[in-house]
Amino acid sequence: MQASDAMLVVGSSLMVYSGYRFAVRAREAGLPLAILTSGTTRADAIATLKLDADSGQTLGNALKALGIQDTADAA
Repeated sequence: MQASDAMLVVGSSLMVYSGYRFAVRAREAGLPLAILTSGTTRADAIATLKLDADSGQTLGNALKALGIQDTADAA
């Protein structure tokens, strides 16, 4: 985590402590924490950015906007 610029959590509620502690450590290190998932997460209160949306659809739209083919669509 020391070499990271930020932390992105996708599709997790972070309700299990082992996942949540990474989010806490990132914030304690002063890193931005972005969360993309449907519903509430355990780390919402400490997130720098929280997007409450469908992860697959949102990431697919981001790839499309960047002009990158979504390999899930190619199958």
